Amino acid sequence: MAKHMMTQEIAQLVSLLQRVDGDPSIPLDQSCSFVNDIIELATLYLTSGPDVHEYREQIRKAGYPVYPGEVDRFGWLTAYFQLKRGIILFG
Repeated sequence: MAKHMMTQEIAQLVSLLQRVDGDPSIPLDQSCSFVNDIIELATLYLTSGPDVHEYREQIRKAGYPVYPGEVDRFGWLTAYFQLKRGIILFG
C-alpha cells in the first residue's frame, strides 16, 4: 500500500466514527450495528498487521485518537477510540 493513501476500509471506519460521534441517539455499545462495524474494522486493521502504524495515524489525522488498552510484547491486544461522546473499546 502506498503510504498516506487511505484505504477503503479505513475511510469506511472514519465515516462510521463520524456518524456515531455526531449522533447522540446512537448508543456507544454493542447493541448498535454501527458500533459493531467499528469494532470489527478497528480490530482487523488497527491491532496488528504490516500497515497498522500507518492506519492508526490516518485515523488520528481524521480526528479520532486511538489509544492502546492492553498491550503485550507483540503489540496492542485491545485499544480504544476517544470520541467527543465517550470511548469505543475494540480488540
